[in-house]
Amino acid sequence: MEAIGWISSLSLAICAWPQIYTTWKTGKTDGISVGFLVCWFLGEVTGLIYLIGFDTISMPLLANYTANTLGVGYLLWKKIR
Repeated sequence: MEAIGWISSLSLAICAWPQIYTTWKTGKTDGISVGFLVCWFLGEVTGLIYLIGFDTISMPLLANYTANTLGVGYLLWKKIR
């Protein structure tokens, strides 16, 4: 089960990276709404806070939430900048 958790979490964590790469290369976030990014960011941050509140932390979920928080944070920063 742990392997399935890692595969799932890593797959979800890398979903944003193609967009992050494109944004980094072009410097633009065209086609991504600010509302989408704010909702995604808030979901990741609150999920991370919720996860940290548990006695036992799931490392796959921690990796997923951390990677997505950093990635969407970058996209949101580029969008509002």
